[in-house]
This record gives sequence, C-alpha cells and structure tokens, in this order.
Amino acid sequence: MRSLHRYTFECYEPLIKAAGCEDLLQKRGQLFVHETADGPSKGAYGLGLRRAHGVKVDILNADEIRQLEPALAPIFKSAVYLPDRASVQIPAGWSPGSPNMRRARAPASFAQSARL
Repeated sequence: MRSLHRYTFECYEPLIKAAGCEDLLQKRGQLFVHETADGPSKGAYGLGLRRAHGVKVDILNADEIRQLEPALAPIFKSAVYLPDRASVQIPAGWSPGSPNMRRARAPASFAQSARL
C-alpha cells in the first residue's frame, strides 16, 4: 500500500491549492497512545512492516507525549507517532463533487502525474 500512497500529498497539493482548500488538510501526524511503557513493543511486527516500507515511526515516552499533546491525560506512558500522516478536517469539502473541487482546474503537472 505504501507504494500506492507514497506521493499522495504531492499529487493532491496542486489541486488543493487551486480549489482554495489548503485549510482542510491537517498535517499533524497520527498518535497511538498506550497506558504502559511497553505498549509499542506489543505491535512490533506492524511497526517493523511500516518502517520496512519507508514509513517514519517514532516511539515516544510520557514526557514526549505531553510535549506533543499537553491535553492528554497523564495515564499514557508511551506512544507510537507517525509524523507524516495527515487528516481531512471536513471530508465533505474534500470530495471530488464539492463546489471547491469542481471549480478547481488541475494544473497540467497534476493531470500528468495522475496518469502515471
């Protein structure tokens, strides 16, 4: 899957800018918290697969979790953080049928890369 999704942001960025929807995409990463210090080790196989396919994976301790997300409860002792992940704030505004996306004219570089 990583080979299919590797250039998602780069390919979508020209279309997003043309549609004026840059604020919909939040590149803040993804955080999986654990109540025990050894929590990430329980998913070592999956983490290994992610790393083997080029996904950046950070293992955080309790202090690093607080620095990243101060509002989280202090019960979390470890976390897996995927810093290159992103989310869409308003999925309906992101869909190809939304008014912003319909009005956007994809630059030639986006259209060309989409055909590859």
